[in-house]
Amino acid sequence: MTETETTVRDDPPRTPFEPEDRWVPVDRRWFGLDRATIIPAAIVLAVAIVMSILIPAVNNSVAYDDEVVAGDVMELKDGITFVPAVGWGITDGVRETDAPVSGSFPQRATLVNSGALFTVYTAPFAGDANALLEQIKKTSDAWQQQSLCASAATLPRSPRRAAFVVSSPATRTRLPTA
Repeated sequence: MTETETTVRDDPPRTPFEPEDRWVPVDRRWFGLDRATIIPAAIVLAVAIVMSILIPAVNNSVAYDDEVVAGDVMELKDGITFVPAVGWGITDGVRETDAPVSGSFPQRATLVNSGALFTVYTAPFAGDANALLEQIKKTSDAWQQQSLCASAATLPRSPRRAAFVVSSPATRTRLPTA
């Protein structure tokens, strides 16, 4: 090979550099990250820290003092009552012995115990306790929830209303109805 053959090439003309659409110029980067995305990412990180650390810390620092003691009876609308298990916490609802501030008892009561949440609702039902249990069974079968236990009762004050309780076997607690 001669010297002229090695120094002269037949390369095509060079085209200017065309970066991708997502390419960020060096002057808009900080530690390799696009500066425009740092503030939104910091906001998301701050919200995640507040929700995962700060809120649980505040929740754990507040003492919970409304626990069920022996003899407590919860009352719902239309005179429906039930006796919750001792040791459960009352988060929503009124005891039978307490006068409701609104003048009437609420339609639901909510109890908690070690992360388990239990809510009892009242609703109109045209039927007796056996029909209610059959309806609960059909619903449970439809949702393939065969592990639920149910009990029902109707009250003489309002024969068209019923209360029912569903408890998970994982909690091993059943709240009897009155």
